[in-house]
Formats: sequence, structure tokens, C-alpha cells
Amino acid sequence: MTLKTGTAGPPIRANTMEPEVYRQLINMLVQTQGVANVNDFKVSQRGAGANMSVDVASGFAIIAGGNSAPVQGSYNCYNDATVNLAIAASDPTNPRIDIVVVTIRDAFYSGASNDVILQVVTGTPAGSPVAPATPTNSLLLANVAVAAAASSIVNANITDKRVTIGLNGSVNWNANSVGPMRDLGSVNKWTPAGGPYQVGDMIFDYGYMGWWVCTVAGSPGTWKLSSAAYIRASVHASAAQADTSAAFVDLQLNTKDEDLVTAFNTGTYSFTCPIAGTYKVSAFSVNANNTLGDRTIQVVKGGVSYRILGQQSTSAAPSGNTGPGGSTNVICAASDVLKIQVKSPGATAGAWSGGWATFEYVGPA
Repeated sequence: MTLKTGTAGPPIRANTMEPEVYRQLINMLVQTQGVANVNDFKVSQRGAGANMSVDVASGFAIIAGGNSAPVQGSYNCYNDATVNLAIAASDPTNPRIDIVVVTIRDAFYSGASNDVILQVVTGTPAGSPVAPATPTNSLLLANVAVAAAASSIVNANITDKRVTIGLNGSVNWNANSVGPMRDLGSVNKWTPAGGPYQVGDMIFDYGYMGWWVCTVAGSPGTWKLSSAAYIRASVHASAAQADTSAAFVDLQLNTKDEDLVTAFNTGTYSFTCPIAGTYKVSAFSVNANNTLGDRTIQVVKGGVSYRILGQQSTSAAPSGNTGPGGSTNVICAASDVLKIQVKSPGATAGAWSGGWATFEYVGPA
């Protein structure tokens, strides 16, 4: 046995450098082959009008050599412009599945060519077709479902099969992760879209001032916003509010103190959750008089009582400037509407002289 740092020894001037040395270095850095960025080598219907062809986007990729692994190492490749690939004519009777791949051809290991190509591998028509095998030295980009007698390929026929590169030495998000933690850049008030993404992918959202973390791989998969300092509204009531109904009414929180993502509406006294997750809701109300009786404050989600925040039960008339209050966590979907409601004994107008509330995103549900 001979110990080597490359097929021709270490990369020093006294040795003849061979490309395997560099490809092995890529292997040490890269955990899995794949594309570099989320839109690299993405396959889509023909941009100039759907027909029996597909477009492959520009971008970077790493492709693991499969002829003589691991000595062969991994190849980096770059596509500098969109490439259109023809899809073979459809079968008149049965559907089939084709695959789109990017393939390294290295004559040192096999064949006579030394290049990288984009190609479509045509599947076999059948009543229940299966995708053909991915060629050696290739990265699978997409499956293309070719229906019987089809005359064009549209995006609905294309299944994205790309994966993004995983780097060795990355820290896993949790014990159940199947990929490394990767920083994919930044977004502004993002709604998860695109892909494919891997478990552990992270994207910083400067609109919400928090980190999105992918917990289930896919396109777009499942994402959780781990924190969001900007999803917070603090509001108060700036005027007395008449209430003689002895029933729950909206606390008229008509003045904003803080609302960085414009989630609170002072006309409807409501907070609309910009994303799904857990929200901490705190509120306090102030009596306008000393009418005898119980006073209650609650949080409402989607027009339905969610939880009582506090109650002031009195057997004697209370003094002014007091009232019920409290806080709770509310599990919300995106676009859920939250309100604060109060209920007074109802005997005298001007039952509430004020109040305040805060709505704050605290983490995933």
C-alpha cells in the first residue's frame, strides 16, 4: 500500500500535478453533489413557447465522479446561459418518463470525449412508466412526464429533482437532520417558495429580522421562522369607550406605538399574523367608572373567543384606573386575525377609559 495525497503525490513543484488532486480537494469540501444555488440548472418549459423541448437555466454544479470513486473526485461545472433541449416525440399509446441530466465525460475513465453536456435520457413508454437510470458521472436535474400523444411539455409535466450542494464540516440543525446547515442568503418578508431545499437550510429575513430554517426538505418544503424581532405591534386606546352592552366588544386600540411590519389595523382594532407560528398576546384595560360588577378581557382569533386573559370580579364598586389584564400564547396560521375584547357590567356609558396591547411573534408553532 502507498499513502498518497493525490494520484501523483502532494501538489508541490517537484511532482507532476494531475486533475484528480483538485477533484479530490472538492470531494473533501463537498458532502453531496448538487447545484450551488436554488435556481441553478433549473429545468422549465420552453421560454419562447411550450413545445417538445425544455429549457435548462444557467448556474454552477458539482458532479461526483462515478467511474473510480473516490479517487476520481468531483467535478465543478458552469453553464453560462439557458440551454434548450429537445424531447423525443411522444408514444401514441403509452406515457413515459424522461430525465434531464448534466453529465461529465472524461476519456481517462471512459469513452472518447472530454467535456460536460446537458442531455435528455428518454424513458420507455408503458402503462405505468418508470424513470430511466441516471448515467454515471451525472447529476439528475428533473423528471419529465411525457403523456401519450403529447405535443408539448409544460411546467406541470416537470418534476424538479435537483439537490443543493452540502458542505463537509457543517453543523446539523438537529438530530433528525439529513443535511448540513447552509446559509442561503437573505430575503425580505419571505413566503417560502422555490427549491429544492434540504433540512438545515437557513435564510435570513431582514424584513422580519429573523432566520427561516428548513425542517422538511422539498420545493419549498417546510420552513420555520426561528425568531423575528420585527413582528411586533404595540398599541393603545387613546380615548374613552362607551360600553353598556354587558357583552364582549372590541377594545378600541386606535393608536400605534410600534408596528414595524404594518400588521395592526387601527380602524378595525385587529392584528393580522403575517406568518404562521406562536404569538404572545398581552393586554390590559382601564375602567372609566366604579360601576359594581365583573369585568373581563379576552383575546379573539378569527372572530371566535380564544382565551380569557383576565377578569376583575368585585363585590364592591372598584376604584377608577383599574381593570382586568393578562397574557397568553396563541397558535396562529398566516393571515389569522387577532383582537382584544372586553366586557363590562353594562350599567353606565363610558365604561372604559383606555387600554393597551402587544402582539409579538415568539417562534414556530
